[in-house]
Amino acid sequence: MREIAPWPDFEGHPIMEGDRIIHPSGDSGFVVHIPDASDDTERWRVDYGHGSTRSLLIEVGEKGRATVVDETGSAQ
Repeated sequence: MREIAPWPDFEGHPIMEGDRIIHPSGDSGFVVHIPDASDDTERWRVDYGHGSTRSLLIEVGEKGRATVVDETGSAQ
């Protein structure tokens, strides 16, 4: 079972581990849950590939404005 993130995306939709999120710029990454991390900001990350990860909280906030992508490839 996939874990649910403690924060919604920028539009208020729930986020689950493995979801792809996309920014208005078109950049996207996959949500990663690291269960043994010290706190939620480290436990929930976005993997942009090439070893680059960022805190999910920042990516879905006012600065990142990311939203979850649904199965058809469009933003929810």
